[in-house]
Amino acid sequence: MLSPTKPLLLALITLGAGAPSFAGGNNATETTDSLGQVTVGQPMPTFAGYDLQGEMVRWRNFISPEASPGKAILVSVFASWCVPCRDGLEVMQEVASRDPNLELLLINFKETEAEASAFLRELNITGATVIVDQYGSISRRLGVRTELPRTFLVDGAGTTHTIFTLEGRDFDDVLLEKLHEMRTANGFIRARERAPEILDHMDNVLDAEQQ
Repeated sequence: MLSPTKPLLLALITLGAGAPSFAGGNNATETTDSLGQVTVGQPMPTFAGYDLQGEMVRWRNFISPEASPGKAILVSVFASWCVPCRDGLEVMQEVASRDPNLELLLINFKETEAEASAFLRELNITGATVIVDQYGSISRRLGVRTELPRTFLVDGAGTTHTIFTLEGRDFDDVLLEKLHEMRTANGFIRARERAPEILDHMDNVLDAEQQ
């Protein structure tokens, strides 16, 4: 779960403030430059699969060359037996619920629709698109064999920014930091132009937390 100070950090990142400072935590979260067919700085490999309702989901429908520089997509491969997936999914859910420019695309690894659905209901994960990768073909393209979770931060144009190979106790901090880095690189962060609006939003966030 996010600490009471995390919504303030998220408000700064989402609206375009300067880089915040982050607490150290245990620094357990790990990233890598490549995994399977996925490489940081390169387009995410295309894929398609069926969701929990049996409808086809295509990666190409999530991205566009004309996408807002603030748009972000978290693609996360998970399974109900994966203990670390629980905390990671809850962090992603909370961050996405506060960030209208962030989408969640979850890929269930080698389980049935019923198993995936029950697990996500247990965690109260809502608003995410879920692909059931029952035979593991999508996951293999993304470099996933048995180790979970694996999470990819991708911008709206489809370029991979970060590959998370371990979602540690500091995952919320690192995720917010990587979102900030990506949006800064894409020209979305313009703190001075938005300063009055940011300060007003910060006050609203703090007031809500104190109620």
